[in-house]
Amino acid sequence: VEIAESLGLERARGALVTDVDPDGPADRAGLERGDVVVAVNGSPIEESRQLGVRLAETPIGKSAELTILRNGREMALAVTVGEQPGTAQARSKPARQREGWGISVTDLTADLIRRFDIPRGVRGAMISEIAHGSTGEGAGLQVGDVIRQVNRQPVTSARSCQQAFERGGDKLLLLVQRGESSGYLVLERAAADDR
Repeated sequence: VEIAESLGLERARGALVTDVDPDGPADRAGLERGDVVVAVNGSPIEESRQLGVRLAETPIGKSAELTILRNGREMALAVTVGEQPGTAQARSKPARQREGWGISVTDLTADLIRRFDIPRGVRGAMISEIAHGSTGEGAGLQVGDVIRQVNRQPVTSARSCQQAFERGGDKLLLLVQRGESSGYLVLERAAADDR
């Protein structure tokens, strides 16, 4: 919060740029150390982990529009997404919104596995966004978590996760991978959450 205030933000949000690779895509786009990325292609960035997920959803060679704050002023920059080492064939499909739970998931890719330190061999759908105040946030889920099972049924993609959520009713038992560790948690929809 102190960093947010010192950067002129009314609240802590966005991803603070701490370093820019010389002559890398961010440098060529004009991004500078100290900039705060608050949106990618119009989708808000509330915490730094979301930035990697959003950029991984942009096809290689295509531009992503970054909305940044610099010295208290909002600016838009276009950055061309480059290939990450070892990520050929590893781009994610668009995120799918989990209505009612406040969770968006995306297909797990080699790039996301590397960025979020997920052990090799883990299958599932990665959480790319969580709505503030949602059931998912209240249960302790975080951006970057991988949903491996829903009600003890394996999840292999964002689509299979979506289908499992739709079949699951108002109470779900999730097996969640966070970095090197995994564990179960229960998502339970309150009556007030029904749309």
